[in-house]
Amino acid sequence: MSNELTLTVQDIMRRPLFQRANMIAGLKGRDRPVEWVHILEDGHSGIEINGNEFILTTVHFFDRAKDVYMSYLNELLRQKAAALCVVATAEQIPSDVCRFANEYEFPIILLDDKVRFVDITKDIHMSIVNDHAKTVLELEAYSKELSHLTLQSRSIGHILQAFYRFTSHHIVYYPMEGNAVTLPQTQKQDYESCIQIFHEQILRDHQGALTRTETITAGNITILYQPVTAMGQVLAYVAVLLHEGGGDRYMTRALDYTVTAIAHHLLRELFIEERNLQNQALLLDDLVNNRMQSEELMRTKLGIVTQDIHNFSYYCGVIQWGFSKSNWNVGERNSLLQNIAIVTRTIMNRHQFHPITLTMGNRLYFLVYQVQAEHKNMLPIQKRIETATDQVKHAMTQFLTDGDFLIGMSKANHMLTDAYEAFQQARQVIEVAQITESFTDPFYEHIGIFRILLNVKNNQTIHSLIQDYVGEVLKHDQQNGAELLKTLKAYLNNNGSKQATANELFIHRQTVNYRVEQLHELLGDFMHPDRRICIEVALRAYELHRIHFF
Repeated sequence: MSNELTLTVQDIMRRPLFQRANMIAGLKGRDRPVEWVHILEDGHSGIEINGNEFILTTVHFFDRAKDVYMSYLNELLRQKAAALCVVATAEQIPSDVCRFANEYEFPIILLDDKVRFVDITKDIHMSIVNDHAKTVLELEAYSKELSHLTLQSRSIGHILQAFYRFTSHHIVYYPMEGNAVTLPQTQKQDYESCIQIFHEQILRDHQGALTRTETITAGNITILYQPVTAMGQVLAYVAVLLHEGGGDRYMTRALDYTVTAIAHHLLRELFIEERNLQNQALLLDDLVNNRMQSEELMRTKLGIVTQDIHNFSYYCGVIQWGFSKSNWNVGERNSLLQNIAIVTRTIMNRHQFHPITLTMGNRLYFLVYQVQAEHKNMLPIQKRIETATDQVKHAMTQFLTDGDFLIGMSKANHMLTDAYEAFQQARQVIEVAQITESFTDPFYEHIGIFRILLNVKNNQTIHSLIQDYVGEVLKHDQQNGAELLKTLKAYLNNNGSKQATANELFIHRQTVNYRVEQLHELLGDFMHPDRRICIEVALRAYELHRIHFF
């Protein structure tokens, strides 16, 4: 991009009409940008400018009282005027004006009275318009270059090289997975500190998943950066390091073009990876349907060379969803399912897992594994899988705005021959959540007594357990339209606290006292440890089997 796009006061001083001009004060402000020229005539009652204007006036500007013209100068400074150009001699400019200009680095330029304002205005405006037109053409050419690179499936490195050639500024590419890339590779110390500041900032930004262009100021360098997003996920960040303030709208546009090209590239890579994972998906289909092979063969298909059982860990997960809309066509559903699979893999990859996914009906089955040796300095696997699962749940809420979903996760395992049982665990979590309508934790190890109740094959045993320990309460509620069972569960969950029970059920404490007396009449001493544990198991069993009880 043209380095002359931003016209400065110094650039104007080099133009032919200013050969006899003299900057008598505010020399340190000669790099102020100029975007337009404004003539400020004597007698104005107010100043209304947009900022970065080069102000033209006559010496009569200073004929008024000192407080009047100093007020005008302060207002010019407040509204970010670029400079003040006066048709006058040095002797005609008050000394306090020069002191003001030097203090605030505001250029004061004396102009020969033989130069007409109309000629200056025409000259500078033509220069600005021509520079902008040139830059628009350069942006269009750059956009076409990015399109060619994208169509040719060139690497992200080629896109970054094109951006560096276009801007001539330091470029930083920071992927959420992998190492940062900087152009040029040779870095000055001030750039290194800026990159560190940028790194810390995007770690904070990533929590909020920004989608717009942002800036950071680090000393005399401005970092202009933007996230690369695809399917609602931030995949990377691109930044350009600028001297002397932030970039103009053209630099922002160029950054946006670059980010879009990289997003297209990454998205294409994700879909290519999707096709390459089909062989692993076939293995996953075997595991889900209990078509077991030898441990060695299955590990070979995954590309795992370690033979140490405990050097390899994996989780199995199931995402199940429903649609509230009936007008989803096949194409829409297939696209949605593919997006869900890609996002799940992307999130799991981000947490250093190797994911495999398989879509069957309204379920996504996935297996995520790691080889321990790869992650010696990482957070424990349990912590990472919990964080990753939470992020998958959040992503699902964006895809299924008009449907619902459930997620189940198995315990950690080491042998692939146990994968079928692991998928059963994940499905049981979903089953508990569907039946009880109160269990939201996605992990199998947290479903408690339901792990036993779901695997009791004799339904008559479960029926007898419910009847013996809470049958009288169920019968009472059915005959009287009461809520003793609900009160019993809340009372036990709150360890016999009547006030906490009243608060949970939004009833008066006296009502709790009355209901607890009724429960004692029906169940006897239900708080005795031996009897209480049986009653609590019966309550959980009833949650699973209530639709078949009466």
